[in-house]
Amino acid sequence: MSDNEISEDVKKRHVINAADARAQASEGTYGFLKSEFRRAKPTSEYPDGEVFEIPHKDLFDLDQQERWDDLQDEMRTCYEHDPDVLAPNGSLIAKGQLVYPHRWAKTTEKGKKGERVKPSWPERLAIVLWGEDGAARAKAGGVLFNEIELVWAKQRLALEERQKSDPKS
Repeated sequence: MSDNEISEDVKKRHVINAADARAQASEGTYGFLKSEFRRAKPTSEYPDGEVFEIPHKDLFDLDQQERWDDLQDEMRTCYEHDPDVLAPNGSLIAKGQLVYPHRWAKTTEKGKKGERVKPSWPERLAIVLWGEDGAARAKAGGVLFNEIELVWAKQRLALEERQKSDPKS
């Protein structure tokens, strides 16, 4: 096994400590739900490098789900959006899209109106997954936060492929 590979024992330990659904997703026909893992650079505390789990979005634990819901609510209520599209009679045709990079729509304790939201979007996703301390350790260990959305996209594509090939879907 190379230094970058993560042993099955380490993966299994993460899965066992997560929700039962993650354990089931790691086996059988539900591979699209399977977590992926990233290893940070070695430290004195983690000589082999700390392992960080990227679970499927539908299999968040309670803390992850709470952080995700908070982020979604903040995006809806505090981030800038393009103007809504209205019909001549004033009825709503389409809600305005979220502006990217994200900016504050109003002044909050986290930032002023018009300023870019910090930290970056990928780091906010890491905070959802691993909490602020875990995300800081992952960042210091060189884990690439952009991979979170890539893993989720790969899981979504695997699900779509499964649905196409399953006549009952």
